[in-house]
Parts: sequence; C-alpha cells; structure tokens
Amino acid sequence: DIGHSCKPLSLHIKWSELIQEEFFLQGDIQRTENTSIDPLCDRDNINTNKAQMGFIDFVCRPLVQPFSEFIEMPTLMENLVSSYRYWSEQDNGETVPPK
Repeated sequence: DIGHSCKPLSLHIKWSELIQEEFFLQGDIQRTENTSIDPLCDRDNINTNKAQMGFIDFVCRPLVQPFSEFIEMPTLMENLVSSYRYWSEQDNGETVPPK
C-alpha cells in the first residue's frame, strides 16, 4: 500500500482506485451483515481525497522520507509530494503544500 504512493502519479492513482474499491467491497459486506463499517470502507460516507492525504501524511511520509534520503533516491519523495498535491487539488481545487 505504501509503495504506490511513490510511483509516478498515473500509477499511484490507478492503485489508489483499486485499493479503494477493495475497501468499499469490504464495507458492502459489513453493511449486508449489519456490522459496523470500518473507516475508509463506507462508500456512502468518505472523502477519498482527504483519506489519501491523511494516508500520505501519517503513514507514507514518515517512512519514505528517511528511507529515500538513506538510499539517496529523491524520486521517491518527489513522487510522494506529487501524489499529495494531486489529492489536495482534487479536494480543494487548489494546491496545498504538504506538511
């Protein structure tokens, strides 16, 4: 899940769509079983853009940033920032710099 955020934007978007659909299918099953729907799995109650930005901020960036510096591969962070900006623009209609 973490690695696709560091790939070129078109691949990241495709993988994000596939993973989100998997989450939605899980939520659909939970709904039919009358159990609580896990966060990020409720297709009727989610802001995918904010979910992606949160995933990048709180999961990906803390792991990728030191790793990309250690292996001297700045492309990983460049792609991660590009992914974050994409979701930010989709959410706000404007670019918000990542934290």
